[in-house]
Amino acid sequence: MSGRIARAGGALLAAGALLLGGCASSADEESAPEALASYEEFDQVYADWSSQYIDCAREFGAAAERTDDGGIENAVGEGRPVREGLDADCIDRVGSPPEPPPLNDAFLAGMFELFVEQADCLRAAGYVISEPPSREEWVENYDGYSWNPLMDVYNAGEDVQAADGICPQPEPREAERRGAGL
Repeated sequence: MSGRIARAGGALLAAGALLLGGCASSADEESAPEALASYEEFDQVYADWSSQYIDCAREFGAAAERTDDGGIENAVGEGRPVREGLDADCIDRVGSPPEPPPLNDAFLAGMFELFVEQADCLRAAGYVISEPPSREEWVENYDGYSWNPLMDVYNAGEDVQAADGICPQPEPREAERRGAGL
């Protein structure tokens, strides 16, 4: 099986799901990873995890490679058992990919501002992009299906990859930085 695994946390493709609070046994506490506090920390942890995963996948015959955007291409060798879209034995060895930090209002405000800039870029390139709601409304009601300029491109039946190549999807790390300054 060949395929591409996208890096978690990519530009709001990350859901806000993280460890749920509550009572846990000490065994659960030992095995549960700590929530990462920032995308800077996530990027470092993910880079380490993906290097270990790629080495493992190659041991099992995959032509695994890290892509420019941090994803993993050809993540599973032919005929290998799969779990979470990855080689099951490698997940057992190196663990599941790290979870991105939880979404918060500052991050979402930063992402919204970057989406507005992306929308301006796409309009300048000739794409028809809807007007955004207010930042406050977008942050308060964000659900993963909220206003996103590339969704307008997709819904119009246009080539999203081409549009993303002209006006790239915002990076979570930049959204985090931008939101901290608002």
